[in-house]
Amino acid sequence: MEPDTDYTGDPREVHATKEDIEYLLKVANEYFPGAQLKEKDIIASYSGVRPLVNDGAESEGKTSREHTIINHPKNITFVAGGKYTTYRLMAEEAVDSTLTYLSIERQAELGSSQSEKPLNGMIDAHSFRQLIRKSRNGRGLGVDQKHLYISS
Repeated sequence: MEPDTDYTGDPREVHATKEDIEYLLKVANEYFPGAQLKEKDIIASYSGVRPLVNDGAESEGKTSREHTIINHPKNITFVAGGKYTTYRLMAEEAVDSTLTYLSIERQAELGSSQSEKPLNGMIDAHSFRQLIRKSRNGRGLGVDQKHLYISS
């Protein structure tokens, strides 16, 4: 099974399937064998439908996950494709692209993107390290402290 499931139904009805859950638990347990996660450990889930850019690939699984930003002449910015792990970059590029609709004076007033800075000053590499240490040196999270690397 691929990590992406082709979905043709109503996007309001999308949900994590049994197969999706089994796949994700398998992957999580491969990366964090100490966690020994089971379906009963799941307290919530979410699913989404991602629009992929038609790049002519033979299947959805082989379609590029690169994102595309399109500025429509009626001052609409579209974002298609992309991956969850690149959401910050996609958002930053979408905002930068959208700002081009504004006057140069307004762009200068707003300044450059600062999306790499956390909105909550309590969330930084130091506080995350403390959280890991407080959680039985990471064992409670299935993380081995010697394999934990956090850049700052």
